Amino acid sequence: MIQAETLELLEWSRLCQHLATFAATKLGAIAARHLKIPTSRAETLNLLAQTQEVYNLEGRLAGGLSFDGIGDIGEALERAALQGILTGAELLAIATTLAGARNLRRTIDNQTDVPVLSDLISDLRTYPEIEQEIYRCINDDGKVSERASPKLADIRSKQKQVRDRVYEMLQKFCNASPMPFRSRSSPNATVDLSSP
Repeated sequence: MIQAETLELLEWSRLCQHLATFAATKLGAIAARHLKIPTSRAETLNLLAQTQEVYNLEGRLAGGLSFDGIGDIGEALERAALQGILTGAELLAIATTLAGARNLRRTIDNQTDVPVLSDLISDLRTYPEIEQEIYRCINDDGKVSERASPKLADIRSKQKQVRDRVYEMLQKFCNASPMPFRSRSSPNATVDLSSP
C-alpha cells in the first residue's frame, strides 16, 4: 500500500481534482476525484489498456464517446429499492440514463478492437422495457401522462368536464351580475380558472 506521505509528494489529490474536470458526467467526476492508485502490476496494465482503447475510440468516432443523458440516479434507485416514491423528474432521469447507457454500450459493442472495454461492459443491462414504460407514463415535463392508466385518463377527463362546467357557471354569474362584479374597463367579465 502506498504511504500517505508518498501520495502527498505526488500531489495525487490535486491530480485527481484536475482529472475530474475532464469527466463527461457528474459520476465520472466523482470517480476521478476518488481515484486510487492501482496496487498491482496487473491492475495497472488493465487500466492502461482501458485508457488506450478509450483514447483510440475518441480519435476514431465522430464526436467521440457520448455520455449524453447519463446522470446520477443513485439516490432515486436506492429509494426505489426501498419501495419509495419517485418524482416524474427522477423517473425521466432514470429513463434517459438507461438510454444513454444503451447507446454507449452499442457504440462499444460495434467496435472490434476494444476487448478490455467490451469485457468492462459485458454485464451491463440497460432495461429497455423499463425505459419505454417510463416514457409511456411520464411526459417530457415530468408529469404523469393520461397514458399511464385508463383510470387516470378517466379521472382527468371528468375533472376537465367539472372545471368546464364551473367555468361556464361563473362566467354566466359574472355576466348577469350588477356592475360591481365587472371590470370597469370591460363590460363583459372574464373568469380565469388555471389548471391545478
